[in-house]
Amino acid sequence: MMKSLLLMIILQAGVASLHKAYLQHEPQKAHHGKQSDPLDCSEPWVEIKVAGCLLFQHLMADWDAAREICLELGGDLAVLEGNDQRWELAQYMANHSLVGMWYMGGNDRVGYWKWLNGQHIVDGWAFNQPNEDRGDDTCIYFQLSNFGFWDTPCTNLNNALCQKPYIN
Repeated sequence: MMKSLLLMIILQAGVASLHKAYLQHEPQKAHHGKQSDPLDCSEPWVEIKVAGCLLFQHLMADWDAAREICLELGGDLAVLEGNDQRWELAQYMANHSLVGMWYMGGNDRVGYWKWLNGQHIVDGWAFNQPNEDRGDDTCIYFQLSNFGFWDTPCTNLNNALCQKPYIN
């Protein structure tokens, strides 16, 4: 009887230990209810609520070089489709005095404006933008002083706004 009681206690402790280990390795829920691995937003990356991990790369590079730098750092140029994302970005930039023009992950190289994730860019443009929309290699950037997206030739030199996107 004593052996079976001892065996039962050991089994219960083992099950509890396995359950705890399972919970620690269970995939985390990211924002918007998407299942995701936890993001590493350690410095120099910053987490901006609904936008994920962002990195403000101060550099002067054309769009392709800016994208390559973001890829090397474990992200890509930022894709911020929603108004809530743009608002959080603008608030963060204002609070941290981040000025300048910041390339993002959108262009019209295929003849229409689209994000790197394949979605069409339909809103978020600054007043009278896009104005270089000829489907001929223009890229998108964000500028706090003129809230919204702007277009510019992809060969112009700007900063890069990198993002580690949520993994579905």
